[in-house]
Amino acid sequence: MKKHTLSATFLLLATFGTPELQAQTGSNLVPNGGFEEWNSYGRESPKDWYGGNSYLGKQQGKRTGGNGTYVLETYTEGGSFRLMITGDEHILDVKEGGTYKFSFWYNSDQPRKEIVYSITWWDSAGRLKDKQRFTHRTTNNGWKEVENLVTTPSGKDITKAGIVFELPAQGANKILFDDVTFVPQNAQQPDLPTPTDLSAKAIHQREITLNWTHTSTEPTQWEIDLNGQTVATGLTKPHHTLEGLDPNSDYRIAVRALRKGQKSPEANLTVRTLPMEKSADSPDRIPYLRTIRDDGRCDRRIKPYWNDLANKNAAITYRFDGKPLLPDADGMLVFPRSEDGDIWENHILYITVDEGEGRKWRIRYRLSIKKS
Repeated sequence: MKKHTLSATFLLLATFGTPELQAQTGSNLVPNGGFEEWNSYGRESPKDWYGGNSYLGKQQGKRTGGNGTYVLETYTEGGSFRLMITGDEHILDVKEGGTYKFSFWYNSDQPRKEIVYSITWWDSAGRLKDKQRFTHRTTNNGWKEVENLVTTPSGKDITKAGIVFELPAQGANKILFDDVTFVPQNAQQPDLPTPTDLSAKAIHQREITLNWTHTSTEPTQWEIDLNGQTVATGLTKPHHTLEGLDPNSDYRIAVRALRKGQKSPEANLTVRTLPMEKSADSPDRIPYLRTIRDDGRCDRRIKPYWNDLANKNAAITYRFDGKPLLPDADGMLVFPRSEDGDIWENHILYITVDEGEGRKWRIRYRLSIKKS
């Protein structure tokens, strides 16, 4: 891709006169956050934004559901852009301890590209006192909104804030931006953002692994509903594996954020589990652990996830090198260490599976466990 540059005279020719930005609840403090106003001298550039040598282009059109005539065109070439008026980055009026919702919309032509963005905090003398930095990985299925709740750090005489976007070098892919906002919030009723980018990272016969994006700086927990019933709550990480599902079945999944008795709107997803490879009555069906490779290699700790198991309540027992082995409190199989082998330990795992109705197997695995 052709490299783009901005004229170095941009900073000298920036619009003079800092606008009055009133910090009223519900009003957006970001000037020209929709990129509708452009400087016409030299190479066109968005008013009140500075990109140094980064390319900041004007693309005609509007985001889905948005207003206006233009959006900002950028490329992942290692550059950055920031709010700047007459050389000052500290232009947003903030109050100590105040809560603000920072949000922006983007549209990327490639997934998993990093957008790094920061809120900078400045004192009354114009000195940088703090910085909150976030990273978001893009998706490529249209316009997406990213939201964060941020709180002005206390005890640092902070009166102003700034906004910086960084686009690490990642193959010069195009990313469009629109509607950057920084809105004061009611301290008694802060917004709790809906989890974003909910996806099924892995789908199996009896498990679905979910991922979503945490877009708030505040401590947050999550809960998950499965077909209208809450099956997990108090989760502290933005991922979870649903277990004990039925093969070849549709599941309606809802994920919501929790904080201080509040619940966010839910993100929704419908997923179908994979079918069994053999039917339940097939004479050559043999259940097997999908967490052990075909060559017997596996980790020291594995979750006993089964494929082609027709009865999820089957009686299952394990013997490791001739000794009984039980799953631990987290449902993990933890294989004891030995001095066998130089790099790989070799072991025998016997598993008895009894599904009832005469369907019973004794399965033998020759394990190779890497020493660690």
